Amino acid sequence: MNKETRHKTQETRYKVLSITVAIVFVVVAFFGYSFVKDILFDPSKELILGSQKIVFAFTDDNSNEDLIIRTDKKHYSGFDSSTVYFNITNKSSRSQEVESVFYFENAAKLEAVYALSGEDWTGLELHTQGYADLNNPRRKSVEGLKAENSFTQFIEVGETKYFKATIFYPAKSKGKFFIESFGSRSAYGHLDPWYNSFTNGLVGYWTFDGPDMYDNVADVSGEGNHGSLVGQTSTTTVPGKLGQALDFDGVDDYVYDDPTDQTGSFTVSFWAKAGSTGQDEFSGLFSSENPLADDSFQIDVGGSTDGCANMYGFIIKDSSGDGQDRICMGTYTTN
Repeated sequence: MNKETRHKTQETRYKVLSITVAIVFVVVAFFGYSFVKDILFDPSKELILGSQKIVFAFTDDNSNEDLIIRTDKKHYSGFDSSTVYFNITNKSSRSQEVESVFYFENAAKLEAVYALSGEDWTGLELHTQGYADLNNPRRKSVEGLKAENSFTQFIEVGETKYFKATIFYPAKSKGKFFIESFGSRSAYGHLDPWYNSFTNGLVGYWTFDGPDMYDNVADVSGEGNHGSLVGQTSTTTVPGKLGQALDFDGVDDYVYDDPTDQTGSFTVSFWAKAGSTGQDEFSGLFSSENPLADDSFQIDVGGSTDGCANMYGFIIKDSSGDGQDRICMGTYTTN
């Protein structure tokens, strides 16, 4: 081999070596980036939807679990309901259908569950437990809590899916609830957040439930503002959003109460379901004793002549006697 041939051979080796080094560098850089990205941008730890950032800050002992459940809080507070954001990550070696069950203390219950699809939340069908393997040897205790409805979703290996749930609980109650997930191929996960009803400053709370409907409409807030039934009896009840509700005829049925006058800011909240659309004008839902008097207010459904047809309305009249101010709020339906 002459000098010129050796020189060309060495030059070729250098080129091959350079290309090999470059390829190795690209591969290392790619996997290094992926590794760092997974650490810095773990999809199970936060979710950004438009301007909303949801941080999944709570998980617990995940030993013997391969369905890892995270929630945005450990403790949920509200008057009688909370929204729970949570996700489930499949850390097992197999993709599978995952059935998730909620368990509650006291009279709390699961109202609805939504799954994230793109940037929209889609309602999921709730059902009774299906293939949940209650004999899974890795299963953790849910003793003392009652099972609510469950839902299912298919989760790929390594995939994180996002959900939000609405839970209801009685006022002045608190307790633990469990989220437990069972995979169709034996995967398992468990988490135990808490709920707590805050009632500081509560003036009145009327459940319309059977035990609170004997001689009158009992105020269970402890403030003694019991109501009186007018035009109906304590048996005029129907299933409500949470517990029982009262069925009013729209003519002369109402509940009367005379609590201590409230000054300053205060909040009124209730669940209402219209029996039909096209209600009469100013059909009251909640009002002060005389909604036409000065310093009065009323929450009602609007009529065709007051600009609030098939909408909820709010009327307030101040002490100046200059008339009423009316605000229309949202269309009502019979759902």
